[in-house]
Amino acid sequence: MSAVLAAYAPWAVAGVALTGALLVVLNNHRGLVVALAAQYVLAGWLAANFLGPGVAGVQVLGGLLVSVIVWLTWEKLDRTRRQSPMGADLMSRTSFRWIVVLLVLFAAWGLGRRAWLGLPGLTSDGTLGATFLMLLGLLQASLYRVPMRVVVGLVTLLSGFGIAYGAVESSLSVIALMIVVHLGLALAGSYLTILEPADEPRGQAR
Repeated sequence: MSAVLAAYAPWAVAGVALTGALLVVLNNHRGLVVALAAQYVLAGWLAANFLGPGVAGVQVLGGLLVSVIVWLTWEKLDRTRRQSPMGADLMSRTSFRWIVVLLVLFAAWGLGRRAWLGLPGLTSDGTLGATFLMLLGLLQASLYRVPMRVVVGLVTLLSGFGIAYGAVESSLSVIALMIVVHLGLALAGSYLTILEPADEPRGQAR
């Protein structure tokens, strides 16, 4: 099983780069929830190479619970508000967001191929996948002011950190703590997002 996961790890790296990019660019909440869930599965795939399929599966399960919380939050907003909670706060043009995402992807590719983390046990695919997740998560958290979108960026960043840290410390207690942090962020983001009176962009497209 581990050999199969390792053989197809490059596909998982490509997948986390794609899902991370979609989480920054998309404004459709259903598409975002699907991308987030897929990202957790792919991150678990990469982590399984050194954590083992069983422990990585627990991580994936926690990530899917986070995705459910995100989905329920935006479904509630759809029923109670006419405006979309998904609007871009800093960059309202999708094409411009794609340009920024591509720049970050190129930077992550260059950084990730240099094994800059230098952690023992972390494969080159793990380093690259973790770099994609951390940089794209940081990008999303910095672009939006809607609490749930900031949280999605933070859990993306933490997923990348979890891949890197899992190569050093693979105990189940640490993995459980990471899952609790993800769930706590999702619940806090849900609460703050529902409390927000409206979603007003910081800048208007010209």
